Amino acid sequence: MLSPRTATVLIALTVTGCGAARRGAVSPVVRDIDFEGNGGFVEAYFAGDTRYMLLTQLEQAESRWGVLTPGVSSLIEPALLDQDALARDAWRLEVWYAHHGWLDARAQGWMAVEVRPERWSLRERRLRWAAERGGERAAERLDALEPKLLARRRAQVVDVVGYLEPGPQSTVRTFAWDGMNRNLTTLTSSVRRLGELQEGEPFNLEYAELTRDRLLTLLQDHAFAYARADLSFQAWPEERAVDVRLLVDPGPSAAFGAVSFSGLRHVPEAALREQIGFEEGDTYKISTLRQAQSRLFALGVFALVDVSPDLSDPTADTVPVRVHVAESQPGTFRLGGGLTYTGTHVSPRLTTSLEHLNLGQRLIRGEAEATAGISTRLSDLAQPSAWYPIYGGRLALSYPRWPLPRTQLSGEVAYAQDLQSGQLAYRRPSAALSLSWQARSWLTLRLGGSLEQFSYLNLSGGALRAARLTFGEDFENPYQLTTLDLGLTWDSRDEPLFTRRGVLLEGRLRQAVPAIVGDYAYTDLSVDWRRYLTLIHYLPADGSRLSHALHALVQRRVVAVRTHGRVLVPWGDSALPYPELAFMGGDSSLRGFKPDQVGPYDCMCTYESVGGDGLTGVPGLGQSVTQHFIPHGGTVALGGALEVRHPFVVEGASMVLPFLDVGLLSPSAGEVSLDLVRWGAGVGWRYATPVGPIRFDLATRPLYPEDGRPASSTGCQGTDALARPVDWLSTQANRADPSGRPQWVLIGYLGIGESF
Repeated sequence: MLSPRTATVLIALTVTGCGAARRGAVSPVVRDIDFEGNGGFVEAYFAGDTRYMLLTQLEQAESRWGVLTPGVSSLIEPALLDQDALARDAWRLEVWYAHHGWLDARAQGWMAVEVRPERWSLRERRLRWAAERGGERAAERLDALEPKLLARRRAQVVDVVGYLEPGPQSTVRTFAWDGMNRNLTTLTSSVRRLGELQEGEPFNLEYAELTRDRLLTLLQDHAFAYARADLSFQAWPEERAVDVRLLVDPGPSAAFGAVSFSGLRHVPEAALREQIGFEEGDTYKISTLRQAQSRLFALGVFALVDVSPDLSDPTADTVPVRVHVAESQPGTFRLGGGLTYTGTHVSPRLTTSLEHLNLGQRLIRGEAEATAGISTRLSDLAQPSAWYPIYGGRLALSYPRWPLPRTQLSGEVAYAQDLQSGQLAYRRPSAALSLSWQARSWLTLRLGGSLEQFSYLNLSGGALRAARLTFGEDFENPYQLTTLDLGLTWDSRDEPLFTRRGVLLEGRLRQAVPAIVGDYAYTDLSVDWRRYLTLIHYLPADGSRLSHALHALVQRRVVAVRTHGRVLVPWGDSALPYPELAFMGGDSSLRGFKPDQVGPYDCMCTYESVGGDGLTGVPGLGQSVTQHFIPHGGTVALGGALEVRHPFVVEGASMVLPFLDVGLLSPSAGEVSLDLVRWGAGVGWRYATPVGPIRFDLATRPLYPEDGRPASSTGCQGTDALARPVDWLSTQANRADPSGRPQWVLIGYLGIGESF
């Protein structure tokens, strides 16, 4: 066995090429680092000592991909072999293993396997050959050219393999507490039950520190601002056991002292005092400080917010609080773009926005947005005459301190011309006004109203008659909608974008009122509940190999659960406007379906003269047909989703494996049945960026009866009534012949943000 401090580098000569990254390197280039002795991929995955985790402990780096690829290698900074660093890395690996319960782990040494040999130029090899045979002139020439020849030398390329012997993993035999009095037994019990470190489980230094921090947070949230806790360990390698002791000093209880501010330039101090949510003399709670920091940051005018207690005097019964802020640039201009493909239409668009966070130095936020693009069938992309313009804009103002602290008055006007479900052109001007109140850091209530007008475009003559047959005789185009809205948000998530735990509950009650004779009157209720958790606290801790494997499997893995529903109830004889019905399908609903494709649909055909005479509704020679696949929608929508999110080997990336979506869409409450249940499953991938996670979801589902043919057709002649495309595998031919379609649907979504 080789000691890690005397670990040697053995060179095994083998193999073959070239690369610009190798020129001038003073030592061998490390292409790849791998390990032997930590088990196969599956064993290492369950034990937690995967190659990725071990690589994070090393000082020796490996080169990025492409170090040997012609044309790419010149752009790569090679990682050079450092034998001294490898000797230190052997010690680091032993320490990492010891911190994770492998107390007898040994790093036996390293081997460098040659991938590319060192190469000199032909001229240099000739000079060396001549110098070795006593040629004085060749030797002088060689000495003179040595620097230039070294710069042109191509260094050796190696793969480094580390040989490990982890040995048996030790478990936590006892976890004792000292210093907690009887009045704090409730906190102790909570931490013992929910703490990351459990008796009978594999020892993990990180888990011990997390458990200590959990206890300190609870103490500091119960007025013990000066609480301290120290960990001590006693290891018994021969017994495969570790005894852990936590020495706690709660200290005296305390209250908040004076609050001071620094860093303010344009924001009034009074506005910040209204937002912090506590006063001098209130009971000290660390959660209160965190909530104050979140509220100040949510104002949107600060690039940095630091709310910290002054704990310099552990004998004081009051804790002063210091608030330091750094104001951000008040104005922001953004420019971006995107593309939507629905299976029938492709829609590229460009978006610009201008935002000011502190209008009049009164924290008034102003936003202006504009969007412009085109939409066309993919087959007509090369024909500008078939492009349909889509555009819109929005102007919004919000005042976060009116009429009381922690309230916000918001108003906006908007205009949009777009395609509903990616097919039917519409125009929609709207205006809205709302008042929100943040009752708690995790609870927000909203009251507001809106006024909008909705009109389908290019529906006249035969197309309008076809629309009435599709949507019903009550179909109005255009129509006006006046609504009153009541909303509630309960948000206890630890992180909005990369959530690991917490609950999000959103509810909305919308009441459409007949402000003008003939307006619609109905009630729209929607609820969305989401829960994020890890399973590690719900698994048995009996010290068995199965228990170890289960805990290793779920560590750093997040389980996300979602249930949502929507119900629309018309008043009296009032109808429901078609665009306001409940629809399902898409990247935030059932991911096995394209947007709004759940449930039956109709195929509506419109005809256009080749000569450009417009829509006639009557087919004939010289006319082209366009199919619109109109989903029926419903008044009752229920759905659920489950995701298991795993960290990936690339930093900032994660995988969803698997996800499951279930939904039900019914025309009315009296027609709800199990036959209407639809489901899909798949896998996903996430990558963290400054604007949120980029996500890709790949879903599959079985075929359903409505996938084979439309429920009915309107205005279609002959064989013009087709089945809609449902996935990447659909073609025009097999849409016309349901028997030739694949038995499973495959569809993918690429976007920004979590699916839920």
